[in-house]
Amino acid sequence: MSRFRTETAKGLAALQRARSSIIAIALTHAVTVIAGIVMVHTGNRFALSYRDRLVAQAYASDPVSRPFGKGITSAPRGSRPREPNGHVWPPA
Repeated sequence: MSRFRTETAKGLAALQRARSSIIAIALTHAVTVIAGIVMVHTGNRFALSYRDRLVAQAYASDPVSRPFGKGITSAPRGSRPREPNGHVWPPA
């Protein structure tokens, strides 16, 4: 047997041994995601406030969304967008 086949067989055997643990983790993940979806859709205050904080943090840390938050929506190709007050974005 070649070295590749030997290593592949070892890897498949390891996956076979870990199968029950992998399935348990996947099911746990699926259950918690579904629980979160149900909590948000039923209006749970904790879930909604967590969602709002998470989205606000992502929005604040995304460099692409910063100009949008300042009222800059788009610019023609090849030009730099301008803020509503006329300043060019991004500042030099």
